Amino acid sequence: GNNINIALRTTLNNQSATHTLQQLPANTSFDLRMAQCSLFLLFTSQRSGSTWTCQTLNAQPYIACGASNNRSPAGTTAEMMIAYSPGPLLHSRNMTHAQVSWDVWVKDANRAFRALQEENCERTLTPRAVGFKLMYDQVP
Repeated sequence: GNNINIALRTTLNNQSATHTLQQLPANTSFDLRMAQCSLFLLFTSQRSGSTWTCQTLNAQPYIACGASNNRSPAGTTAEMMIAYSPGPLLHSRNMTHAQVSWDVWVKDANRAFRALQEENCERTLTPRAVGFKLMYDQVP
């Protein structure tokens, strides 16, 4: 009928295990996509080749470095935390890094990861990796 049968293979500390979830009703709300969606940060500095690295990662199957952006020549926006660069932070919020709450920054970083997971990992059980580049000067 309308049931979903799922087998999930995980690897942790070089130990593999297969977990089987059987007979889930089709309308079951579950967040398996989070288990299937690895997160990464490309922690970098300006003029280091990070744009090329993100473009190279995006060319690989099941990897996304940044969010889709049809206005960008590359088709993605790889810097999800650019609002925390010193220039934009000072001009748009009239703040410096010393005034940024760590909790607020972490919430924004988590929001960026959630957006990438929703864009790339929903409605699929294929393992994927999603992330974005983060410049050193975007961390308070």
